Amino acid sequence: MIVSADHPIAGRDSVTLKELAREDWITDAPGSSYHALFTAAFTAVGITPRITHEVAEWETSMALVEAGVGIGLVPRLASLESVRDVVRVRIAGDRGPMRKIVAALRAGSLESPLIRDSLTHLRGTARLILGTRLDEES
Repeated sequence: MIVSADHPIAGRDSVTLKELAREDWITDAPGSSYHALFTAAFTAVGITPRITHEVAEWETSMALVEAGVGIGLVPRLASLESVRDVVRVRIAGDRGPMRKIVAALRAGSLESPLIRDSLTHLRGTARLILGTRLDEES
């Protein structure tokens, strides 16, 4: 999740969704996969978040967070390079939001060098991006 650099939890390593129950949230518009993930995460811990702004892209969410009008949930894949005064805080707990990316393959297709190389590339790229974002969080 992201908060403005002067937010009270900005210096923390992690926070639970229950601790964020009274915050003003900036999230994607209903119907998007991230809005569904956001809603499901709060539902899982029995909280109804206070959504004050709905946006169509992460950059707008980051700009609103930087302006101090709320906090947001953006994936670690989203870079914070376009904002100066925004920090990531990890969401702790067993029911924090997460997503999995799954590759579906036909039976026997792993024998194909193209598919095998593509999967290796995807895994390597994901590890690199995740490692970069985790370094940004420290």
